[in-house]
This record gives sequence, structure tokens and C-alpha cells, in this order.
Amino acid sequence: GGGGGKERPCGGRVVDQLKIATGLPTTVDFGVASSFALTQLGQMRNGTAKLTDGNLEIEGELLDAAGYKAVTAATSGTLPAGLKLDKATLTPPRAANYAWSAKREGKSLTLNGYYPDEATRYIMSQAVTQRFADAKLNDRTSIASGAPAGFSAAMGMGLDQLSQLDSGEASIANGRLVISGVAPDEKSANEVKAALAKLVGGMPAEAKVTFVPPPPVPVTAPAPAPAPATVVAAAPPPAVPVTPPPVPKAAPPVVVPPVAVPAAPVPAPASPAPVAATKAPAVQPESVAPKPAVPAPQAPVAPMASATPPAPAATPPAASVAPKAFPAAAAPPVVAAPTVPGATKPAATVACPAGAQAAIKSWRIRFGTAKAEVGTADRKALVRVVRALKGCGNLKIEVAGHTDNVGSAGYNDKLSKSRAEAIRALLIKRGVDASRIRTAGYGFAKPVAANNSAAGRAQNRRIEFTVVE
Repeated sequence: GGGGGKERPCGGRVVDQLKIATGLPTTVDFGVASSFALTQLGQMRNGTAKLTDGNLEIEGELLDAAGYKAVTAATSGTLPAGLKLDKATLTPPRAANYAWSAKREGKSLTLNGYYPDEATRYIMSQAVTQRFADAKLNDRTSIASGAPAGFSAAMGMGLDQLSQLDSGEASIANGRLVISGVAPDEKSANEVKAALAKLVGGMPAEAKVTFVPPPPVPVTAPAPAPAPATVVAAAPPPAVPVTPPPVPKAAPPVVVPPVAVPAAPVPAPASPAPVAATKAPAVQPESVAPKPAVPAPQAPVAPMASATPPAPAATPPAASVAPKAFPAAAAPPVVAAPTVPGATKPAATVACPAGAQAAIKSWRIRFGTAKAEVGTADRKALVRVVRALKGCGNLKIEVAGHTDNVGSAGYNDKLSKSRAEAIRALLIKRGVDASRIRTAGYGFAKPVAANNSAAGRAQNRRIEFTVVE
């Protein structure tokens, strides 16, 4: 027995009330076991270490996060020979101002503040892995006691809603969850606000989220319909060379001018014989014709001498005159304009599918191993796919899921199909008609990189879009 005090390394006093006795089990080295217990106790602000035979009980509040980590590792690891741990109740150091935050900037995610226990830290790490798979993580959090009520639920909600934003911050301070930042579109901004409109695990919440309206160019560009109007102006001139030989039926009205010759038609009824002998030569010269457009009455005169009664009956031979008589009269009916050679389809009907396919095929959705969750960066890719589809009428696509070669073929076929269905659900949620989207799961049958490295397998865990109609 004995008493007295000694200064400990942590600055406290040691009261020694040990008594000498026999009966220590031979399976444990008492000196090594007691040294181990005192080492752990030295990391605590206050606590107790109790060694009974070969059994150790230890409990207390740690001085800091580093001490908590060290004692936790020591008591959960390999103990000195013969020593058994009956109980370890360790309380993290208490934080005066309990706060936590997650900030997203581009592809960087920074965590600051405290978490109350290892269970909460596990929830945090799982949320980060699933929702920020492509982000560069900078974790500055440490364990501490004193968390407000509902902390774990609020932290999970904060990470979930932050993943919907292009940039922003989720923070817990003074017992309140606040999310601020910029969403990719109005719908996402409203969803975040709706999620925080009520208490989260009993904790008040608030959303300060804005969004940048999408530029209208992708939607309005495919409709320049005025193009066909420009073709009409250029059409008439090329049609002029087309002489209308198939219109000779209009010839009879043109032959009427011979009636204007005063000597030929009037005497014919009174004395037919003199007309055949003397008057025929008078009608023949071309100089007598009053208009140059009718220079060919020469051929009809001879038949008039033999066929005495009606002069018009001799007009059928005028078919031989038609080639010279019609060029001047046929010019007005140039109705050949309908045969416009330069007419083309509006550019919009061709450019839309090609443009959509370029926009769609330029994006691939990536996944973590054995996961079908979509990260935030990929949600932005989906926004662009949605815009392309909405600007292209009834364009249809195939959403194809692919995997790496980890696991059986059957398992990966189901996983790739699940990934495709997850993307289809998001597209439908964004307003794309379900009938325009079909899905397929190809498993690991169509790799784009070798599966013998982590980088190659990451490239193969993907979604591809293909325009099918």
C-alpha cells in the first residue's frame, strides 16, 4: 500500500493506492498489461482503466481527435499477450461550436467540421462515393461529441441535395441546415427547395438556390423555314429555252390573218374560176402580209385553187408553217416555272437528327463498380441530352448499359440493364416521352478499353446513347 502524488504527462496528479498481493494469473504479464492500460488512459481528459486478472475495462473522454483515433486503434487491434478487453467506452472530444460543411466547386468536393461517431462517418463516406464519384475529395472533418439533434439525417440530406447542384455548399451550424448554390435548371432548383421545405430529422432547413436559364438557341435553331421562298425568284429564266412544240393545236387562230388580204376571200363566191387563174399570184408574195409573224401563207394558196367552196377548209396544211409562226406567240405561256431545278428541302429536317446525334453521342455516363447510381456531373450531361431530344420532335434513342468484367456474365447483364433503366427514368422525369426511349444491357460484351486495369474498367462502366430513328 502507499500514497502520494506524481505529475502525469498530461499535467494531472497520480494518487497511488496499489497494494502488493499474489495470485496473478500466469497467462498475462501484469507489467506489460498495466503499462498498456495507463498509456490509453493518458490520452483522456477524464476516464478509468480497470485491470482485473487478465481482463481490461476502459472508458472516458479523449483529449482530442488524434487521441481518440489512437486509443480506438489500440483497443480494437492486437492486445498484449494474455490480456482481454471486456469493455471500451470511448467518448470523442467535445466541440464548442459544432459545425459541418460540404462545398462543391467544379470537380472538387471539400468537407469541413465534425462528425459525432463512426456510424455517421460511414454514412457520409457512402453518400460521397455514390453521389460524387468523379469528384476530387478533400476531407478535413474530425470526430467530436456535442452534435445537435438530427445531425446525421441533416448531413445525409445536405449531401444528397448538393449533388443536384452545379456548384454550391451544404452546411450545418447553430442547429440549422442551409444549402446554397446554382442548379443546372429550374426544375432541379425547385426540387431542392421542396426537399428542404420541412424539418430534416427535426432540424430546420433552408434552401438558397438559383439557376441559369438555358440558352434558347438549341431549341429555336432547327426551324429556318423561309429557305424555299428564295427559289421562286431564280426559277423563271431557265425555263425560257423550252419551246412548246406540243402546243401546235393553237395554230388555227394564228392563221386568221390571211383574211385581212382584201382581194383573196371576197371575189371567191361570185366567180370561182377567175380566182384560180388570176388572183392566186397576188396573194403569194410575203411582202403583202401586214405582219412579219405570218410570212407563210404561200403553201395554203395552192389548195384554195382546187378546193373551191370554203376557204377555211384549206387551213390544215398550216401545220408545216407552225414552226416559224409560233415562237413569238408562244412566249407568254412560259409556265415551265414549276420545273424549278434548284428546289431543296429545308435544312432543319436534315440537321436536327444529325445535330442531336452529335450532342447525344458526345456524352457517356460513368458508374462506380457494381453501382447504378448517376453522379451529378452526369446529370448535367443528361440535361443536354434532354435539350437535344426536345428540339428534335419524335427522334428516338437507345440507352445502352455496359459493365466491366468483374463478376459473372449474368450478373453484369442485369447490372447494365439496371443502369440503362436508371438513365431512362431520369430522362422521362425531365420531360422526354417514354415511347421515344428504349433500353438495352450488354454486360461486358462490348468493352471500349482493356479490363486489365482500373482505368480501363472505369471506361467500360458506362452508358451510351444511340439515335435509332
